[in-house]
Amino acid sequence: MGVPSRTGEGGAVADALADLLASDGFKVERHAAGHPAAPAVLVRFDSGKPGRTLQFNGHLDTVHLPFIPPAVVDGKLTGSGSCDMKSGVAAAVEAVRVLRDTGAWSAGSVLLTAHDLHEAPWGRGEQLDEMIKQGLVGDAVLLPEPLTGHLPWSGAVRRPGK
Repeated sequence: MGVPSRTGEGGAVADALADLLASDGFKVERHAAGHPAAPAVLVRFDSGKPGRTLQFNGHLDTVHLPFIPPAVVDGKLTGSGSCDMKSGVAAAVEAVRVLRDTGAWSAGSVLLTAHDLHEAPWGRGEQLDEMIKQGLVGDAVLLPEPLTGHLPWSGAVRRPGK
C-alpha cells in the first residue's frame, strides 16, 4: 500500500488497513485513543475457547522524510515504512489470517492493533499509551519491528486494574 503516513498524519493508512481487513472478513474496530485524526485499527480473532490473548502491535506512521512509494529493488522491499514498520504490520496481518484460516489457534484469542503517533519527536507513543489505559491490550505482545535480529516479545504487560 503506497499511502503516506507521517507521524500525526496516519489517518489515510489506518483507513486503508481497516478497509483491507474488513474486505478479508474481519470485524474491524476503530478507537480514537486520544487521536481522532487517525483512529487506531483493532481486529480480534477468538478461538471460541477460553484462554489468554496474544496481541500483535505495530505502528503505521513513518518519520517526516519525503515519501518514497513501495517497490521491490534487487529482491528487497523498499519505500517509506517498508522497514519501520508497515512491513511488520503486514506480517502480523498475515499471521492473524493464517491463524484464522487454518484453525491453528486452539484456545484464547488474538488481538491485532495498529496505530499512529510512534515516531519521535513528532509522536511519543501517546495513542498506544491511551489504548493501554483503555484496556485494549493482550496478555502477551508480539512487536514485529523488523529493525532487530529477533521478534521482541513482552509477556509482562499488565492490564489496567489487574
